Amino acid sequence: MTAACPAGPGDADGFTVRYSPGDLAADYARAGLGLALTVPPLLALEVVPWLAWALGGAGALFALFLAATVRRQLTRWRIDDRGIAAEGPLGGAIAWPALDRVRLRYFATRRDRSGGWMQLTLRGDGVTLSVDSTLPRFDDLTARALAAAGRNRIPLEPVTEDNLAALGLALDGADPPDPPPPR
Repeated sequence: MTAACPAGPGDADGFTVRYSPGDLAADYARAGLGLALTVPPLLALEVVPWLAWALGGAGALFALFLAATVRRQLTRWRIDDRGIAAEGPLGGAIAWPALDRVRLRYFATRRDRSGGWMQLTLRGDGVTLSVDSTLPRFDDLTARALAAAGRNRIPLEPVTEDNLAALGLALDGADPPDPPPPR
């Protein structure tokens, strides 16, 4: 791990957050429903091979989704002036000076793009961390990542810039970053 982020919830220079059970309830329901619709037919009925493969594949995907949801529930995010750390299963940490990529994506749930969520992906020192906008203080985390991106002169993709603008964030007066050296 690159950075230790010892800030606690009351620290002036940092905060600790985790996904609330209420935010994850819908994901648990989706995973449970998917498993309930795919696994029992495999166990209780004689199904043709192609249907068994289809149900088994879908069941495996729902099981992976359930595991990812459990991991999100067990992970605590610590953010401070030195970096970000995910403490829990498959955790990791990135010090802000080591940050080399910031991506902010929007995933719409309706055709008119009125519903959906954002996902912030940070990379640095061989570690990639992703959080979505249901995480408490997502805007504060995104602002800190953006500040680090400005200090590190990280080029942002146009989609990321548009999504940051939707949050009311932008690199304040930053000059365009220098292109990376050719490899």
